Amino acid sequence: MSFSNSITVSDLKKEFSVSSPAKSLKGKLIQFFSPKCEILKAVNGISFQIRRGEKVAFIGPNGAGKSTTIKLLTGIFQPTSGKVDIFGLDPFSQRKKVAHKIGTVFGQRSQLWYHLPAYHSFKLLATIYDIDKKQFEERLSHLCHLFQLDRFISRPVKELSLGERMRCELVSSLLHNPEILFLDEPTIGLDIISKAAIREFIQQRAELHDTTIFLTSHDVADIERVCDRMILINNGKIVLDESVKTVKKRYLNCKHMTVKADEPLPWHTHAGMQLMEEKKGVYLFKVDMNLMTPQEAITYISQHYRFTDITIEDPPLEEIIKGIYQS
Repeated sequence: MSFSNSITVSDLKKEFSVSSPAKSLKGKLIQFFSPKCEILKAVNGISFQIRRGEKVAFIGPNGAGKSTTIKLLTGIFQPTSGKVDIFGLDPFSQRKKVAHKIGTVFGQRSQLWYHLPAYHSFKLLATIYDIDKKQFEERLSHLCHLFQLDRFISRPVKELSLGERMRCELVSSLLHNPEILFLDEPTIGLDIISKAAIREFIQQRAELHDTTIFLTSHDVADIERVCDRMILINNGKIVLDESVKTVKKRYLNCKHMTVKADEPLPWHTHAGMQLMEEKKGVYLFKVDMNLMTPQEAITYISQHYRFTDITIEDPPLEEIIKGIYQS
């Protein structure tokens, strides 16, 4: 049976019972013998559909409900109410079947065996997913070429750099050829070069195999380079559901430029650049992308001021989210 939507979520809710905090000793004793609980609505009635092959960024501030939603979608949690549909399957009651259709990568949790070479972990996962030996060798060969693993696939995972380990994590999640890939902070802690490589690999995989991508990240560049749609969640509710192109036009219209100088900069007001902060010879500017490009901002600084270093970065995701709320 063919499904046009890989994920369908309908009025999904997840509530937790949590103990009410007590500050005084008396209150703690009362709480111990007669506990009082509050209901925490981690996910509060969200609905959305994701088409097969779509690349979606699922973002929000800490505590917004992102991780809980992923655990509901992957069958780790059972919903309090509402429904999750993964290719016509319920991920909680049909978890084993769903597991063969999804792959997961958690930036801060590994599915590789720490003391073993990555190749041994791949072979073990092939056994778990009941992958035919010939299929396994063909897929692994293709993935090793795509992710450039050949030079370190036989080294113990504990000896790998973070960037090398994350490539292996992605390969381990793709061995069983999943139709949906859940990525939770896949580039966290990586250097710029490794981040760019991981994003490119994810893009290639998605395009070659029409894989649905469900990504959570605090890195704006992950969202811009990988995804074509953005869902923003806060307090368990969906606040925004737009194409990345639309969001970029409305909210991703600035860059942060940091300039280091040995001597004070006699800064003069510029329409396209706002001086946000100055501390011990480090100047932070906000560059308005509607008025000038990053290259033009660097050229302007170079022509008018003396500096020792200059960098341009995306603003923190929290700042972009704040801008969405204020608009």
